[in-house]
Amino acid sequence: MKQILTIICLLLSVCLWGQTLSPKKVGKLWGFANENDSMVIPAKYSAVGDFSYQYYTWVNIGGKGNNDELPFGGKWGVIDVHGNEVCPVNYDYVDYCTSDLVAVNLGGVMNKKTMVIDGGLWGFVDLKTGQVCVPIEYTQVSAFINSDVAWMQKGGTLKKKILYEDVKNEKGKVVEQKRLFHVFNDFNLLKTFERFYLTGAWGLVAKDGTTLTPFDYSCGGNFKNGTCAINKSGHYGLMDMTGKELIPCQYEDISECYDEGVVWVWEESSSGKNKIGLLSKNGKKLSEMKYESVGNFVDSVAWFIINDKIGLIDCNGKELRPATFQKVGEFNHNLAFCSTDGVSFGIIDNKGKQILPEQYSNMAAKFGEGSPFVFNNGTNFISWVKQGSDSYSWIDQNGNIIISNAKVEYTLFDVIPNELWDY
Repeated sequence: MKQILTIICLLLSVCLWGQTLSPKKVGKLWGFANENDSMVIPAKYSAVGDFSYQYYTWVNIGGKGNNDELPFGGKWGVIDVHGNEVCPVNYDYVDYCTSDLVAVNLGGVMNKKTMVIDGGLWGFVDLKTGQVCVPIEYTQVSAFINSDVAWMQKGGTLKKKILYEDVKNEKGKVVEQKRLFHVFNDFNLLKTFERFYLTGAWGLVAKDGTTLTPFDYSCGGNFKNGTCAINKSGHYGLMDMTGKELIPCQYEDISECYDEGVVWVWEESSSGKNKIGLLSKNGKKLSEMKYESVGNFVDSVAWFIINDKIGLIDCNGKELRPATFQKVGEFNHNLAFCSTDGVSFGIIDNKGKQILPEQYSNMAAKFGEGSPFVFNNGTNFISWVKQGSDSYSWIDQNGNIIISNAKVEYTLFDVIPNELWDY
């Protein structure tokens, strides 16, 4: 019998989740009705959001505003599609984060004119348990995005922006402001990870509320490849997700950690100009601090500039080509165009080998990008080159010319040369 009841409950749960629930007003209060206009979640809230492809939505008691509008004041909480209050309705603001966590605020004041939450303290509630998992003691928090840690602030004045969208009628007039509940993770794009100094001090906190670092950082970055940029007293370093400083905060700037496990670092030289070098994410020196400008690593290769000329370097710090080029394209399928004089173009691979000499007047910006001709196992690619004023050829990744005097773009009505059918 117990197993039968369990199965029935599961089936009911699935059926309920499969329903489309819409806000419905009964008297002066709001609840949710199904497609048959039958109330599924009782009308007991002053204002509610909508589920819109989510399992959770916000609810408000005592605030002013209608269902999808942005209410001000009152108390906030979160319900699931079953009507369970998975975050108690006793906070001054809530905003969905990720991984079943919601950021909550106590003591903050919602300013309708500036659309920010000013003051109060922040923490997190676990929507699976309804309990506070990160203590409500921080003046600002960032989101747990693709990791089990987040940056949090003490003693600062950074304000939380309320995000919403305007709902317009047919004449283009704004009829309501619909509060967005699923964008708390965009907070990191607003303030936290921009390269300027923030008030207060930031530290790293785990999902269970454990503090992993002292609160003495000026700011922290978003995690990528298990690391993030950190700033202390105006200098940058690198940290892993356990709170360990992999690279001390001693550089003028630092890049993100690339997939190859390396970072660019900037250091002020005796001339007053910054010089750039390559480090492993563990702080091992891979190159001299001598580059004037650098690019991102693509296909394990990046460009660098010395004396206004471009060279190539791999992720081990080995210079594949000296700084002799005027132009180098972005690598795609391990190939890029290159030009010593800026007029004639050739192709090099990601090992620095010259695949085609610099004898073409133009070629694709990225090798093979947008080409309709790709060998069916996805390993052989071809791209176009231009020689002279109007003569185009197709070449493979080994530099072999497939066909000359051909078109670059083909339509359904064109006769495609037999030589290209294998691609």
